[in-house]
Amino acid sequence: MTNATQALFDVDRLLSDTTAWVFTLLLSAGVFRAVGYVAGRVVDMGPGLSSGVAAFVTALAILPMQRHVTAWVGRVDRDRHVAVAAVERFAAEVRAGRREPEEIEDVLREAQQDAEVDLQLALPGEAGAGSTARWWGARPGLRSRPGDVIARIRLGWESARARRRIHDLARAAWVPIEVSRLRLGLRNALGEVEASRGRLLEATMTERRRLERDLHDGAQQRIVATGMRLRLLQERLAPAEAAEVNAAVAELRDTVDELRRIANGIRPAQLDDGLAPALAALQAACPIPVDLDVADLPEVGEVRTLTAYLLVSEALANALKHAHATRLGCG
Repeated sequence: MTNATQALFDVDRLLSDTTAWVFTLLLSAGVFRAVGYVAGRVVDMGPGLSSGVAAFVTALAILPMQRHVTAWVGRVDRDRHVAVAAVERFAAEVRAGRREPEEIEDVLREAQQDAEVDLQLALPGEAGAGSTARWWGARPGLRSRPGDVIARIRLGWESARARRRIHDLARAAWVPIEVSRLRLGLRNALGEVEASRGRLLEATMTERRRLERDLHDGAQQRIVATGMRLRLLQERLAPAEAAEVNAAVAELRDTVDELRRIANGIRPAQLDDGLAPALAALQAACPIPVDLDVADLPEVGEVRTLTAYLLVSEALANALKHAHATRLGCG
């Protein structure tokens, strides 16, 4: 848009404001005369007192009158009035659930007749940095605060008329803008929760592997070594004492088996060779036939591999326990 055209828009704004104030002053004069007449003739006040009352009432009424007159003059600008009405219809459709609030940027572009309108939603806690045009996030009619910025709107071209129109459009679009902002914040929060969950699962798997390794390389090895030493000692003992040592070695063997079961529950050793071999081992251990289809299993990471294995294992166990099945399928 050329500078000359922008200047024409600025002149249009000046003419509109001047017209609004002229009508406001005429109405104010009428109010002053009417109140003065009523106070002087009907209530029978003195000239000075009636003039004071008329001036006081006029002062109270002038700003509300100016706002109403400005709105009325603005309706003379048919394009602007039609644009605001279009955004208001869209907001009503959003409330009724017929439109998605995320369409608001396209609606604003069409209403503003500016394809470069850029709507930047401000997430809760974000500072309201300056931009070409801003709308402070307060309900229409309420005083806004700098901390209430809910969106920033950048225009492709700027003029006094363009700023005035986008301000009116933003007021009409308050609900879709706010809903879009809250939805965006919710999506970001859910994404962060999912990322945190992934990090927690990965840390859990790392700890599982460490604990499994410690059990295998630490406690189990020491117990096995102790059992071997007891076996050597058993050969030099009398039969009665050797029997007691044999019982102790059996207890140690049971302890090792228990530790292996614990370690396998933390992370099944079958997963060392991958998910497909681990599922095949479950299939072989099942007392009834299992149709297993694990061809071309993709690599899905340690956490998902363990989750899939445990799900299949639990499903097979539940089917055997509750379904009284004669054949199972897994794929």
